[in-house]
Amino acid sequence: MKKRTCLTSGIIIMVTLLLIITLVSSPVGAAQKKLKVGALANLGWSLGVSFQRLLNAAVESYNEKGGLVIKGEKYLIDMILYDNKMNPETARSAIERLVYQDKVKFILGGETVDAWLPVTEANKVLSVVMTPSPAILDPRHKYVFHAGMVHTQAPSMWGWFTKNYPDIKTFHVAGPDNMIGHYLAGQSKRLSEIFGIKQIGATFYPPQTTDFGSIAIKIKRSNPDMFTTAGGGEIADSMLYKAIHEAGFKGQFFTFVPLPVHSMEKIISLKMVEGMIAAVDPLQSDDPQGCARELKEAYIKKYGTWDNPHTPHLETWYCLINGLEKAQSIDPAKVAAVIGSGMKFDSLSGPSMMIPRPDMGNPRTVDMIYAQFVKRIEGGKGKPLDTISIEEALTYNKKFYGWK
Repeated sequence: MKKRTCLTSGIIIMVTLLLIITLVSSPVGAAQKKLKVGALANLGWSLGVSFQRLLNAAVESYNEKGGLVIKGEKYLIDMILYDNKMNPETARSAIERLVYQDKVKFILGGETVDAWLPVTEANKVLSVVMTPSPAILDPRHKYVFHAGMVHTQAPSMWGWFTKNYPDIKTFHVAGPDNMIGHYLAGQSKRLSEIFGIKQIGATFYPPQTTDFGSIAIKIKRSNPDMFTTAGGGEIADSMLYKAIHEAGFKGQFFTFVPLPVHSMEKIISLKMVEGMIAAVDPLQSDDPQGCARELKEAYIKKYGTWDNPHTPHLETWYCLINGLEKAQSIDPAKVAAVIGSGMKFDSLSGPSMMIPRPDMGNPRTVDMIYAQFVKRIEGGKGKPLDTISIEEALTYNKKFYGWK
């Protein structure tokens, strides 16, 4: 009896040891290593809230699929997001907390970057941002990259539009009275001069505006051939288009940034913007492909429904995660070297590529360009119209920026 008891105890001990060894050496056990990534968002803004929700879904899905694999080692992404309230001081405080307390080495950011870029650069923290700020393109900065539509989408869309609609000679632009609104409106003016359309008006309104009646009358009276918006977001832009339609405008509507049709039709009737030419957000198409499909499925799994979230800021995530995977390192300097050397990757926008900015004296690939899709509102629906390849997009951007 005693011998059998000893034998049984020995078997139990051996089985227990085997289980421990299996758990320690298994992929699940290895995947418990974490890589902290910081992020900032303005949670008082619809695009900021959408960014947070989409980012949460993207990171959760990425971790469920095994996380980041670097030379055989697996890391779960630990995303730490703070509300920057679109305030430079608040944003800088959040970045200091991320760098000095949370000890992150990678950050996703946006329009407040000028306030905190000295902190991340001094501490060699790699930042991927979407912002109109030219500071991030300065060749003196080695750890910041731009990923998103701000710098290259407008030249691509304006170049395509003027080529395909040569009878449009004048336009009026309107946007919020903030950094992104003024940047995009100013960019539109410069684009019009390069591509041969005359800007006859630029109107700015307080970001919280809900009644666009008087603004619409002013725009209609200027009698432009075309009207476009500049960074108002889906709610403000939709209400502005509605007001201009009700004011009697009969010209061409054109938006060079993606304005989700599904979100827009929840706010206004699409009959009010019949004939609008717009950039396409692949994430909002009926049959998204690649990253967009995966993200949409992950979002529905997490939140139970697809409520047409919209944000161009999420390109920062795809740029960073591709940089980490391709560098096969969590050393910011090595990841920066990969992103800054012409990295090609798939993003929500489709095939994408990092490009240099010679107009800023920067030979490193610090900006992003991608293939673009164009739609036209017909019969209350967005119908595919054309595709702008990366090569064609580069041609328009070279003309605008004066690249050789």
